[in-house]
Amino acid sequence: MLPSLALAFGLAAFASGSQAIALAASPSCGAAWISESARIPYWVRFSATEGALAIGSEIVARLAFEGTRILLLSRERPLRSLAGTHVARDADPALLKIDARFSIDSSCILAIHGPVQNTDNPQLLDQATAFSLLGKTLDAEAADDSERAGLLATAAFHQLSGITISELPQKLEIAAYAVEKLLEAGHPDQAADILAVDRSDLFPLPPDHPSRLRFELARARAMSFSDANREALNIRNAIQPFVLATFGPYSDESFSNQVRIANLRLELGEYSQARVQLEAGALLHDIGHRITHRGHHKHGEYLALNGDIPGLEGRDRNIVAAVVRYHNRKSTPNADHPSYSALNNSDKRIARSLAAILRIAEGLDHSHRQRVQDLRASFQRGAVTIQLRVRGEAAEDIRDAERSSALFEREFHTHLYLRPGNFSRH
Repeated sequence: MLPSLALAFGLAAFASGSQAIALAASPSCGAAWISESARIPYWVRFSATEGALAIGSEIVARLAFEGTRILLLSRERPLRSLAGTHVARDADPALLKIDARFSIDSSCILAIHGPVQNTDNPQLLDQATAFSLLGKTLDAEAADDSERAGLLATAAFHQLSGITISELPQKLEIAAYAVEKLLEAGHPDQAADILAVDRSDLFPLPPDHPSRLRFELARARAMSFSDANREALNIRNAIQPFVLATFGPYSDESFSNQVRIANLRLELGEYSQARVQLEAGALLHDIGHRITHRGHHKHGEYLALNGDIPGLEGRDRNIVAAVVRYHNRKSTPNADHPSYSALNNSDKRIARSLAAILRIAEGLDHSHRQRVQDLRASFQRGAVTIQLRVRGEAAEDIRDAERSSALFEREFHTHLYLRPGNFSRH
């Protein structure tokens, strides 16, 4: 196990007769937040062929009984087996011997080793149904069917109507996911209904509990959709230290929240530094062209690092230099490059994100004839669409921008579509 991963794990050993079971859970797992006495894995059987593995009140995986073979499956995708897992029967029919290490979501990793006891928990059947609905939601999302995704995610949340948040904190995460899908489908009123939980139900959970944090992030997203940007920014700023501590500084949750904080500040007219960094990178890229086209991205980086540029100091200087270096799609971020190596991981992400935007901008003026006169960007159904007002034949510019979109799609976890056409500015 990598040292950094080992540090993120809490290890607990529990007695089971003369044997012991070992459980490791990363901080963003629900299992890491329950008492040691309750942090004991167990399994239940729903039918002759189906069951579930649970910790506390939460299902963490499915079980499939196929004759003498037992499989550990994804809780959302019952047909998908979990790699790196092994389940065997014990001489005691109430025990299963489990040796498994698997991810529940993008940041939660569990490791279980030892005998697991059978128990009875009929409440888990509704939870299993809810997770199956979430799996179908993921399929609908992959098919760009936001309407169906919203309906399925809402059904998953209502499947748990008989279970309280104190009994199953992960109900908040399902609520948060349903809110996100409803907002994307254009149903803010239905999202508001799900968010209208009794706030006192949240208070037993500590402010850095992963389920509570995901719910607060969804609440901030809903406020942004209703143009309550100041309130959304206040929520995101307040919970960002907890998001960093619980999910880790390099997690999708931390990065996404940082980006949305920056976007909200821009919309509120409070945050201009990212725009300054991007504009400086664009100007220095053009100056690098004046020296020589071949290797102009390296010349631009050198100018950013060594030139006397008022207002460009410290980390801003290194970020701009990295943006200039990587605006060229043939140049890949590398720890050996001077500007990039000087940045911490958070600033490296900023540099890559800004470079990704600059690549698109440069591609849209590939001909250097300013054929793209205006643009308007929108985000819907997991994709960014940029409408372009063009003058004359701009197919060459659009094709070059599309060829330069890989870094943008990778850094922002989205698809990018460029659409020429007319639109009005308000």
